[in-house]
Amino acid sequence: QKQAIRTLHFESHYAYKDRIPALRQEFAACGIELHMKIGVESFDEALRENLLHKGMPAATPAQIAEHFDECCLLIGVPGQTLEGLRRDIDTALQYFDRVCLNLFTACSAPLSPDEAVKQLFLQELYPTLADNPSIDILLNNTDFGVGTVTCHE
Repeated sequence: QKQAIRTLHFESHYAYKDRIPALRQEFAACGIELHMKIGVESFDEALRENLLHKGMPAATPAQIAEHFDECCLLIGVPGQTLEGLRRDIDTALQYFDRVCLNLFTACSAPLSPDEAVKQLFLQELYPTLADNPSIDILLNNTDFGVGTVTCHE
């Protein structure tokens, strides 16, 4: 049975940016619009590259947006400030069609979330952003249903 998929959201690392045009063409030939997402985590280059090691040094928001339609920002990274979060979110909304704000969850990585920054976000910014149709906010890293078990009756 043929599925009626018309839109596909696909996440990729910046290192693959030059392959995206061909992917867009390939999917378009099947009638599927491809929306590319990237985990930028922050537009603060020092934080993004020195702490998170994202592998996109000197990439400006405009350069990143040339290849990607959507971006993810990580909330609760050590060293983040409320003003820095505001700048990141404003920048993301300026350059990208959709923005995902993901509260940093402790994992096997050596870096731990800054719970104070997460609380500042929840108190100061979340109430003003929660209803923005261009923003997805993941309070838990499984909010999109990835990594969860769903039972079907």
